[in-house]
Amino acid sequence: MPEVLGQNTSGPGVNQGVVVPITDGVPGAVQAIPAAGDLSGVACPSASLCEAVGEDVTFNFGVVVPITNGIAGAAQVVPGSGEFSGIACPTADICETVGTDISFSFGVVAPITAGTPGSAQVVPGTAGLIGIACPTATMCVAGGKDLSFMGVVVDLPVTAPPVITSADATTFTVGAPGSFTVTAPGAPTPAVTETGALPAGVTFTNGVLSGTPASGSAGTYPLILTATNGVGTAATQDFTLTVAKAATVTTVSASPASAGFGTPVTFTATVAPAVANTLTPGGTVSFYLDGATTPLATLPLSGGSASFTTSGLGAGSHSVVAVYSGDANFTASTSAPATVVITTTVTITGTHHGAIKVPAGTSLLLVNATVHGAIIVAPGGSLDVENSSFSALVAKGPAALRVCGSSAKGSVVVSGATGFVLIGSSATAATTPARPTPSGARW
Repeated sequence: MPEVLGQNTSGPGVNQGVVVPITDGVPGAVQAIPAAGDLSGVACPSASLCEAVGEDVTFNFGVVVPITNGIAGAAQVVPGSGEFSGIACPTADICETVGTDISFSFGVVAPITAGTPGSAQVVPGTAGLIGIACPTATMCVAGGKDLSFMGVVVDLPVTAPPVITSADATTFTVGAPGSFTVTAPGAPTPAVTETGALPAGVTFTNGVLSGTPASGSAGTYPLILTATNGVGTAATQDFTLTVAKAATVTTVSASPASAGFGTPVTFTATVAPAVANTLTPGGTVSFYLDGATTPLATLPLSGGSASFTTSGLGAGSHSVVAVYSGDANFTASTSAPATVVITTTVTITGTHHGAIKVPAGTSLLLVNATVHGAIIVAPGGSLDVENSSFSALVAKGPAALRVCGSSAKGSVVVSGATGFVLIGSSATAATTPARPTPSGARW
């Protein structure tokens, strides 16, 4: 976007420097610069930034005014200068402006690095410089008058003090490669160094922070960056490197996904980094059944996985969720639920009069039932009683037996079981062992 400069001669801001943006040949609104008395030179190092130069409102000092996307910023007084009249930008980060010194007796040149002006430097043998052009990135040519007020042309090597323009913080992840390049324009090219402790696995070389943070290095690391090139004052920046724990994805599966009552079902949780990582998650994983707040089991991860097997699930559909605890290197995460369906060969509900026999090879679900009679489980038979009542229970050599949320008027006798046996509440159904029970008991 071209810019037109000058001085306001009427209305508010009279005798102030002005900037007029021009878009596609159409001038925009006049922008008065309060601290500028006159602006006489402009150059644009990039498509979004221009630099205007001139003299301040007292007409005693040279000023630089940044113009970003057509919007003028505040005038910046340049120490040692009386006024500026010419400017050129040999690179996208560096401009050079020329004019006269504070005594208006000698020509000066001042660098502008990434929008920050440096001090004016007297150009020997000149009484003033009014124009400048830069045929290369390292050399400019200025014109003006010598000490005898004769025309003069001088070569001006491009020099500019360093300025650190990159962000003052970055984040790496434990176990994952990271890189951050410090941007520090200047002429000649600045050298960038850092002071402060770096995490294990990370180095700082030639202005580049890089590496893979080691196990256990999560945390915050305050650093100081310094850019020097022998011109002006070194640039420093307080910088923060944060090493974050790696995110994880937890999954859980049930095998088999459908099983007969009393058949072992294995739940396997796998915890993996959400993105590629050199480390493997440790810590523990807990398995939660059907929305319970108490886990069925909590197990340590081995190689990023853990498995839990139970034969005590009641008949019906169940969901299990795996919750990973996280560790020194990885964040916690929770899986989506896995579903397992436990089946029986026979189901009885409602009121039943008389004894019920469960023969070998048969699995019976008694749910929301009232049985006026005894339940007899033959060797090799399986029985799941949920929220029911019955007169008595005799199970000799059952393949599987589960009684939860139910009551018996008489005795319960269990002997010679060959598989899982649980007599207790449904809240502890998968983990509570069986105990002998007296007559008239309720579970």
